[in-house]
Amino acid sequence: MSSPPAVVDDPWAILTRRDSELATMEHPGFDVLHQLDLVAWSHRWRVQVELEETWQRRGIAPKIVYRTDGPLADHRHPRARRLTSGLDSVYSSGR
Repeated sequence: MSSPPAVVDDPWAILTRRDSELATMEHPGFDVLHQLDLVAWSHRWRVQVELEETWQRRGIAPKIVYRTDGPLADHRHPRARRLTSGLDSVYSSGR
C-alpha cells in the first residue's frame, strides 16, 4: 500500500566545504551528519529543536560546535569559521 502524497515537500540543505567528503555525495541523508562537527541555529528556533529531536530519534548525533542566531556565513568563533570558510556547495534532500 502506498502512502498518500505529501501536502508539503520541505527539503533541507547541507552547506559544506568543497574539500569535504559530503561534497561528493549526490543526495546525502541525515545519517551522514552523525559525529560530524556542525554549526547550528540556537534552540530559540523551534525548527532547530525539531530537527535535533528527529536526529535523536534516528540515533544520529552530530557534534554541534557552535550555535548562532545570525546568518550562517557570519561566525566569529574560530571552530565555526573553520567549518564555514569556503562554503560553496549546497545539497538538498526531501528526507
